[in-house]
Amino acid sequence: MHRKPNKMNPDLQMANDLYNKSQEPHGISRPLRRSYLEKSLSLYRSQMRHTAQKNVPSLQKNYGLASYRLADVLDADDDLPLIIFHLSEAIQAFSTAWVMRPKDKQTEWGSRLEELISDCFEKSHRSLNGDVTKFHFIDQLSKAVGNGKENDVHRIRLHLANGQYFYRCGVKVMEGNDYLSTVRMVEYASHQFELAAQSAHGSTDNFSIDISRLQEDISFLRKSCEAIKLREQADRLFDDQVMQSEEFNFEMVWTILDLYKASEMHCRNVDIENEAIALSRQGRLFHKIFNLRSKAHTYYRASFDLAVSLHPKDMNNFEWFKECKTALEEHQKATVREEEAKKDKERAPYLEKMKDKLDALKSHATDAFKLLKYIYTNHPPKVSYDYKENSIDSTNIKKALLNAIIQYHPDKQVQYDMEWRVLSEEITKCLNVRYECFKGC
Repeated sequence: MHRKPNKMNPDLQMANDLYNKSQEPHGISRPLRRSYLEKSLSLYRSQMRHTAQKNVPSLQKNYGLASYRLADVLDADDDLPLIIFHLSEAIQAFSTAWVMRPKDKQTEWGSRLEELISDCFEKSHRSLNGDVTKFHFIDQLSKAVGNGKENDVHRIRLHLANGQYFYRCGVKVMEGNDYLSTVRMVEYASHQFELAAQSAHGSTDNFSIDISRLQEDISFLRKSCEAIKLREQADRLFDDQVMQSEEFNFEMVWTILDLYKASEMHCRNVDIENEAIALSRQGRLFHKIFNLRSKAHTYYRASFDLAVSLHPKDMNNFEWFKECKTALEEHQKATVREEEAKKDKERAPYLEKMKDKLDALKSHATDAFKLLKYIYTNHPPKVSYDYKENSIDSTNIKKALLNAIIQYHPDKQVQYDMEWRVLSEEITKCLNVRYECFKGC
């Protein structure tokens, strides 16, 4: 509430009373609140012409508060120019009050006025709601701060607030794939941060950390925007000139690859998600066009690892990640098939050579007791074992099978010749089949 000194000009007292009435929390409509504030502003304005110098700071502060509150009452959809006008008036009045504040109220008034000025910046930007057609109102705010050296601190804060506002607008339009507008927002924001840095030069207030951090944000947005633009250009070429074209154009494919690579480089170590997408796209090119599965796997693997590092963000709903994941799974299956085919090729001569032994093994494999007796008698394991035919019955057959599996397991035969390794593997297969029959017992 505004103070009421013992002796006060009647008009000034009326202005204060009207302001205080407008701030009553209950029982007052918006139109009536607006009327009180407008009348109080008119009275404050008339008092400025002939008030004493010592009363100017207090009058300016009160005028600023009334303007500040009036901007809250107005409707942003219908009264935007008026809102910006009153916020500009508030900024100008608060700045004047801040410069002229009494010596005994330097700290008390200073902090509160700085807070109010920053709130005016924030309210102005919120009222603009990211509408690029309304950005000219920002110039109006800049003029309200004034050019005097004593207002440097407010001017710096305004430029920082403007820069942050343009940055947020840039992020918003980039999400809508409007990269031309994003670039424009980036340039606006960058310019504001440069102005802040110029005003902060030689300032006793430490704004350098804030300015540096915000410039990094702008650099990030600029690189991300350029990376996405390059990637989408490559996507269009891929769809139109490669997938839809009847004639294969190798030169165009290399151009597309260069664009994806440039996209990756623009956001490397800066924008992990877009770096991952660019890597995935390169993987797709090597996979679907060049048919270089191993090369494609390198890119898909790098893309997948980056995407996973973004946890807890869930990437499973993104098509590029699903494609990447599917390609990695297919590569793993193909690798397993190749390894099995290679192994089968290596085993084939030995299987043929041991055909009689293997037929005899299979003929005894229908019964667990016969199988154990046969393998220990005819093909005893290379490792030490303790098999006694008479000691095995239905109570310990399961354990005997498990011991045999361990003794003949292929992993324990790597130091022996290939023929023995192949035979041990076939024995282990038969033992596993018998063991599964007793597993639930």
